[in-house]
Amino acid sequence: MLAVLADRQKETVVAFLCSMPEALRRTIERAGMDMDEGFVSAMEAAVPWAEIVIERCPGARAYRDGADTGRKQELQRRTRALPTVESAGHPRDHVAVSPAACGARAAGGGAA
Repeated sequence: MLAVLADRQKETVVAFLCSMPEALRRTIERAGMDMDEGFVSAMEAAVPWAEIVIERCPGARAYRDGADTGRKQELQRRTRALPTVESAGHPRDHVAVSPAACGARAAGGGAA
C-alpha cells in the first residue's frame, strides 16, 4: 500500500492508519519508510507488530519484490504450458545452442 498524506506529522499518519479497518491493518507485516521520526513513531504506535524497514527510496523494494513475484509466476505459467518432450517431436529440435557453438559450426569448426 502506498499513501500520500497531507504532512509527515505523527498524528496525521496515526489517524490514517487507525482509519483502516482492523482486519486490514492486521495484514501489515512491514513498513518501508525514510528515517522521519513522525513515520517511525506513528508505525510503532498504530501497528506495533509491523517490521519497520528504513529505506533510502521508500517503496522501491516493495515494487521490485512485487515485480519479481509476478515474473516468477509468469515463468511458472509459461513453463507449464510448454509441450512435453514426448509430444514435441525430436528432443534435438528444442535444445538451446550457445551463439559461440553456432559460430564454430558456421566456420566449419563443428559437426554438421
